[in-house]
Amino acid sequence: MKKSMISTAIKSLSSTVIEELAVKSGFKKRKARKITPEALLDVYCRESIGSSLSFNDIAGILCDQTGKTPSKQAVGKRINEHFRIFLEMILEKVLGDESKTDVYSQFDSCFQRILVQDSTVVKLPYQLFDEFSGSFNGTTTACNARIQAVYDLIAQRFLFFSIDKYSKNDLDAASELSVRAGDLTLRDRGYLKYDEVKRLNDSGASFIYRHMASTNYRYPETDELIDLPKLLAKNGSVDMDVCLNNDKRTPVRLVAAPVDEEIANIRRMKEKKKKKGHNPSKKLLSMMSWTVFITNLPRDRFEFKTILALYGLRWRIETIFKTWKSNMSFAVIHRVSSQQLKAMLFARFIAIAITMKCVYKTGLKLVALNTGKILSLSKLMRYVQIRKERLSELIIDLVETPVETSILLSRFCAYDRRERLNYNQSEAMIMRVLTLS
Repeated sequence: MKKSMISTAIKSLSSTVIEELAVKSGFKKRKARKITPEALLDVYCRESIGSSLSFNDIAGILCDQTGKTPSKQAVGKRINEHFRIFLEMILEKVLGDESKTDVYSQFDSCFQRILVQDSTVVKLPYQLFDEFSGSFNGTTTACNARIQAVYDLIAQRFLFFSIDKYSKNDLDAASELSVRAGDLTLRDRGYLKYDEVKRLNDSGASFIYRHMASTNYRYPETDELIDLPKLLAKNGSVDMDVCLNNDKRTPVRLVAAPVDEEIANIRRMKEKKKKKGHNPSKKLLSMMSWTVFITNLPRDRFEFKTILALYGLRWRIETIFKTWKSNMSFAVIHRVSSQQLKAMLFARFIAIAITMKCVYKTGLKLVALNTGKILSLSKLMRYVQIRKERLSELIIDLVETPVETSILLSRFCAYDRRERLNYNQSEAMIMRVLTLS
């Protein structure tokens, strides 16, 4: 068998290492006759980019790739708990394989990592409800799983994936984010809780959160509760040190600025729609006239506009989730067992991580250098999904024929030229601002 996609992309995952992980996970117990761990891993990860494949489909592809003739029953027996553990071990190796040449390595003096975390909900077959939970009312029951992901904007690579019950919300997952001094964390209000802010402060990590309506603050000098709507109405813009309303009185910086009335009215309309017939409080509606952040970034280096721009980088993971759901059939999962589901999702995570690390990250630099264009993640994922063999080919071609491959990608996977900045252009501008901070 020729070298697999994964061992080609990740140098630390040689055929020998893959075999060792297969033995360690219990997936390989004896010498394989027709289905080797590396062959099944390669096929399963590459083909997971599209819709779910049957055991018969996988058996046919293995036959084409290896010349062996495994049966669909043999494939079915191999997709078990040990295979799922094997895939988790491979994913851990892929995520832990740090590149020495990061796209924004010149900005390391400002932040070592910029971590964005978010979750997305995947609809599952109903028979998995007992394991993954979901939502239900008097007439409808839906089974869902929640996928958590952490992405480092500096290195442009994923650091973490998890598949959780729908009932495990973002608040429950907040404390599982591994942080260290020099990190900047960007997460939405679903991850905001007092203990988490204190943990980030104590670890030496920086953070930016949007204000949440249920969050209260106190004046550091008097320990009195702050009437935030009244304070904002009086002062307009605010940049002050406050304490959270917790036992430890965690110190944070409160930063706020007014928004255009049109934006405020759009926010109020969305809030009323979200309440589904219930009227939001006047206090909550009045707060829509301001954009409010809490952070621990120093005032002398980060003004409101910079904080607002930095927080906007969080939308990168929203774009990634949208790309997954549009191009990787996350919205269409047929009737599978729990083990099949987990194996398929972990295989997709491996394929996604390799695509981001070895194709998108490299292609982004080469396309810009050789054509002056900007590579679109959404178009690239669509390009790979249409013919899955392209992923393996691009991993090799971007190394062996970088100029020709970058020209090809610029033709089919680059943003159209337009006046409005695309995400990568906006991100690059923000990163340059950080060097002056």
